[in-house]
Amino acid sequence: MEKALCKNEIRDDVMEKFIEFLGEYKNDDDAYNALDCAYDLFFALKNLATNFNALKDKHNAMKAEFFALKAAYHDLLLKHGSE
Repeated sequence: MEKALCKNEIRDDVMEKFIEFLGEYKNDDDAYNALDCAYDLFFALKNLATNFNALKDKHNAMKAEFFALKAAYHDLLLKHGSE
């Protein structure tokens, strides 16, 4: 069974592939440009993940608030309906 990764861990096979990919460049400038692009992409994806998690948390909070208001409304209807 494969070990679960922490948020900041990179799988060894992925890192090996990336190093192999960088090794295919003919000169240091090309390798640097590829690495720079990968770095920018990594942080863009990290920011997207952070935004996604924040939106998911906000959605869950709003959903909890909705169900609390729905329950309060239901209780109010029962209370006034029985009078």
